[in-house]
Amino acid sequence: MGRSGASAEGWPGFQRLMSEVGLDHVGIVLGIKISRLARSSRDWYQLLEVCGLFGDPDRDADGIYDSQNYNDRLLLGLKGTMSCCRSLCFTAQFPNYFVRNARGFPH
Repeated sequence: MGRSGASAEGWPGFQRLMSEVGLDHVGIVLGIKISRLARSSRDWYQLLEVCGLFGDPDRDADGIYDSQNYNDRLLLGLKGTMSCCRSLCFTAQFPNYFVRNARGFPH
């Protein structure tokens, strides 16, 4: 608790993924919802850019995406943007949700 999910800072798993992709040690990035790997649009687009540089495909439950293909990058970009928007909408809609849960108040 008390750890922000606003960016990749403080998330060693995502930082390690970025490092490994950047060192060309990764052949494919897998995830059930790959757009949830990044905590912000900036982090997400940075991951897409690095994957595109090294030709690493991205795979989630919906399919395999070629990071060097314009249409696939566009789709992945939209998925990341939608993920961030959902997160922002949830935060705006329920600003005290987590505080209330931490204090033991009912929903």
